[in-house]
Amino acid sequence: LLRHYASCLKVLVPLDCASAATMIALGAEEIYMGPLAYLTAIDTSITHALSPVDTYNNLVSVSQDELTRVMNLWR
Repeated sequence: LLRHYASCLKVLVPLDCASAATMIALGAEEIYMGPLAYLTAIDTSITHALSPVDTYNNLVSVSQDELTRVMNLWR
């Protein structure tokens, strides 16, 4: 679909590029990445004891990447 609108696709990834954004990046002719950038095909969602809760007090799924970042902040 993107090829219909652009003859050349270049992608800039300053930090993380997950899920569908990675698929788009991999279809580009050129990928420009910052020094801390990374690509990941799957942004896994999990439920953990530290997950937020919804209005019914049920745990809500959060991305694995988000949970890892919070855990690293607490260390």
